[in-house]
Amino acid sequence: MSAWKKAIDTRFSGREEMLKADLYRQFWSELPEADVLEALGAIEFECEVTIGLIRPDDKMATLFEPPPTKNPFRWMEYQVHGGDTDFELSMQLNKRLKKHGRVNEWRDRVKTLDDFVRAWCGEPPTVTATGT
Repeated sequence: MSAWKKAIDTRFSGREEMLKADLYRQFWSELPEADVLEALGAIEFECEVTIGLIRPDDKMATLFEPPPTKNPFRWMEYQVHGGDTDFELSMQLNKRLKKHGRVNEWRDRVKTLDDFVRAWCGEPPTVTATGT
């Protein structure tokens, strides 16, 4: 297990790990299963995170924020890794949004795992009481 993966997984410690299929059934069963599983797989691969520990309300930024370290070389590595991961997932999501014709609708609105999955599946963003 990489130091990055261990540090990111620690942010979600104390949670029961769920299977991707269970995440789908519990949180996104109204969406196409293959698309939801593909979105979760992309996050799991790019962010080096145990996806079964993540929940819909978790902020995506939590996955990109570099873990603390006192080693300046490791600090630099983490900064680059976090930025690269954010960029790669953003590029993949942008391709999906273009395919669905929803790029402008989701611009600057993907904040949580739920937002990411719904955008990936081509759903329109929902308006909450705060207007986001």
